[in-house]
Amino acid sequence: MDLGTPASVGAMLTWREAFRPIVDAKCVSCHSGANPAAELSLAATYSATANYPKGRWATTPGLFNPEYLSTVPAASRVPGYDWSVNYNWYFRDLADDYRLEPFYKTRIENYAPLAALARWDPGYQNLHAKTADGSLIYLNSSIYYTHLGRGDTLGGNARTSYLMEVLTGEDADPNRSYTGPSHVGMLDSQEVELFRAVLDAGFPYTSRCDYATVPEGPNAGMAWGDISVTPPG
Repeated sequence: MDLGTPASVGAMLTWREAFRPIVDAKCVSCHSGANPAAELSLAATYSATANYPKGRWATTPGLFNPEYLSTVPAASRVPGYDWSVNYNWYFRDLADDYRLEPFYKTRIENYAPLAALARWDPGYQNLHAKTADGSLIYLNSSIYYTHLGRGDTLGGNARTSYLMEVLTGEDADPNRSYTGPSHVGMLDSQEVELFRAVLDAGFPYTSRCDYATVPEGPNAGMAWGDISVTPPG
């Protein structure tokens, strides 16, 4: 096809712009809620209360940060499959100005989850699950390092992606064999190819960081990534 013709349609090869609409339409009916299929939540919205991983996410080596788990007091843990890190952890290395600002102070003291202020969404977060040796389970077993969510590997990610193995039935990941319910045919051929393209593009969350406004707090109403956003105090 001539890419200069009106029939050519551009696509943002990102999780948010490309994956999320398909996941919402075809995946979250099973992979969401209090008991998501395979304990994998692909929901679009973080829990407003959960600050701690649930089920296998809190017990399987590699799926959690042991330092994080140990720093959340047992009495303050609210497990959930759509959990987000808490304010106390997020601001642990930052200036005390945050701890004095009223909006943050109570949230830090109560181990409140970032929830709406978390940088990704639960589905994107959970698909970055790691093994004990640090490789990414769903995206590509040869990826050990990511940068702001991106995970690139020579030759692309889709060719050995466990996620693509699950969706297509192909034996893509040499380190894992999928034995669960068949997902073949749940996505049409165009959707499968779009998934491959996003994975090979590095699986970025979004193309820009000003896609939405900050929902709450001192910077409410400002665009994510706005250079004029400054720390409180």
